[in-house]
Amino acid sequence: MGTKIKVLRTIIESMTASFRYPRMMSGRHPTLPVPPVSTVLGLLSAAAGRTITLENTFVGYVFESQGRFEDLEVIYQLEYQKLISRSNILKRDQFFNCQLVLYTDVSIKQYLERPHYPIFLGRSSDLAYVRKPEIIELEQRTTVTRIGKTALPIDLMTPGPHVRSVLPANALDVNHGIVMSMPLYWTDDHVRKPRMVQSFFFIDHFFKYDNPEYPVWYDADMDWGVWLYQLIPTRAEATT
Repeated sequence: MGTKIKVLRTIIESMTASFRYPRMMSGRHPTLPVPPVSTVLGLLSAAAGRTITLENTFVGYVFESQGRFEDLEVIYQLEYQKLISRSNILKRDQFFNCQLVLYTDVSIKQYLERPHYPIFLGRSSDLAYVRKPEIIELEQRTTVTRIGKTALPIDLMTPGPHVRSVLPANALDVNHGIVMSMPLYWTDDHVRKPRMVQSFFFIDHFFKYDNPEYPVWYDADMDWGVWLYQLIPTRAEATT
């Protein structure tokens, strides 16, 4: 792997978005600060008309919005044994005027230019549209002034014998986020099953990244770092 790579950068926009906590069925529904990787892969699967996993493409993204609000929403709860549904009203956190800057393999371009199915950024009511898919070049850097507003592998946050945390010492003061185990994707079974469950650090702001053991990919146009899942650079790879 070289120190530069060509990727497809696509901007996905929606009026609203909400990313539900897993297994929350009643009460107020908060939203994750950024979409999980499974949501992004689901969006790509809808565009392709078939299941897309990290075996088909790498994925990186940055999520931003112009605001956050709470609204009432009608949901339908299904009693599985009797196949009876009933409606309920709950409060749900949502984002307003959302933008997902998405990085994928260039082979995904054909699907995002002509999506097979409508694409959504979160719920089935969060209809999204694709703007400006273009092939750009990313380069590896061990230090970037901005990285975040995404889901990062928990390993980057946890110091080890050979890897130090990318967060500064006062991380609890300036780099708050949510640690949660989430699947990378779900099966297509009638009762969906999670696959490849991993722990992620969901962070809604940028911070400075400095880690010589794990270079990240840098987008010069946006002036931020990007973590590409399934295309993880290491120092050894950067020198070959």
